[in-house]
Amino acid sequence: MCYGALTKGLQALATELLVAARLAGIEETLRAEQTETMGEVLGWLEGNMPIMPPKAYRWVGEMEEIGSFFGSLGMTPDILNGAADVYRFVAETPIGKESPETRDPNRKLDGVIAALAEAISDRKHSS
Repeated sequence: MCYGALTKGLQALATELLVAARLAGIEETLRAEQTETMGEVLGWLEGNMPIMPPKAYRWVGEMEEIGSFFGSLGMTPDILNGAADVYRFVAETPIGKESPETRDPNRKLDGVIAALAEAISDRKHSS
């Protein structure tokens, strides 16, 4: 559970902050800082984020279960419940509804972030 909290929790946090950076118009500035100071983490995200959206629906329950486990230890479950919310959102987007077999294998990290930012913009405009 702790390993899943790290790997999937990190991806949820990265999803949230990378989409926020794109929506705020600071994506290039953030990417330059990441490249300079966190190249290994950025490389890990580039390898893992493109395959995440079709799996996001499965990770909702996993994050909630880990949050519950952390809560039983006297820690906050909120971080992992927030990750579950991120994956719930991703699962509802067009790229989240793809299957691992039908996802676009050429869609890289930037394409995932662009698609998720577009889904947020569409959701805001339809409300």
